[in-house]
Amino acid sequence: MIRYLILFASFGLATAAFGQTQEEQILQQVRDQEHAKNAAIMRKMDQGIDSMNVGSYTVAEKLFREVLKEAKVVPTDLTFYFGKNSFLLEKYQQSIDWLNKYIEIKGTNGRYYEETVRLLDNAKNAFLKIRSEERKEASQLISSSNYEIDCGPTG
Repeated sequence: MIRYLILFASFGLATAAFGQTQEEQILQQVRDQEHAKNAAIMRKMDQGIDSMNVGSYTVAEKLFREVLKEAKVVPTDLTFYFGKNSFLLEKYQQSIDWLNKYIEIKGTNGRYYEETVRLLDNAKNAFLKIRSEERKEASQLISSSNYEIDCGPTG
């Protein structure tokens, strides 16, 4: 009887150990899948950086947007690269937003801080120049034409 009890107890311990091993295996598989997904996201970001460096800014932007959609946590460097690429696409407001985000996250110690500040200044100047030209055009359009404006029933 004691033999059966000992055998049953060892079978129970072996089963419990096997159950823990299965749980650990499942957790490891989940971690491996998450790691593979993160590696794929980083490869996509690297492809975007490579595309930007060879002048394929539209392709780079598409890849960066895919990274934003897929990543649970956005890599900090992506804020810099997205901002730089946006500047090169002449999307100055978007560039300003992303470059400011990089500085907000990394501060003055960021790896790309100096380039970020330079790009940010250039983006702000270009943005202001475009806004100024748009205002000039609108002003010229209004002042150069005699328009009758329908004010509705209130006159």
